[in-house]
Amino acid sequence: MINECLAPDAISLGDKIIEMLVDNGMVLDDLSRETGVSNESLVPFFMGEEEVTQDFADQLAKVFSTSADFWLELDRKYHTLSKDYNKKMNF
Repeated sequence: MINECLAPDAISLGDKIIEMLVDNGMVLDDLSRETGVSNESLVPFFMGEEEVTQDFADQLAKVFSTSADFWLELDRKYHTLSKDYNKKMNF
């Protein structure tokens, strides 16, 4: 996705996680510790290079008191909108 443009209304998983980290007074190291996922392993999710798995969605749901479906749907919508937008824009 690095060479692709993003749909204007596509919200990436990384953007939402950063927003929620800030809202909860947390940093990336806190998320890594809470989920058991290293900072390096989080990067592909943040960059939209890797789709969210059920397991990771479950972990995010625990940390942020949301549903796993929230994260799965956010990520699905992001990838769908980005793909459709890039196709439309001939990227």
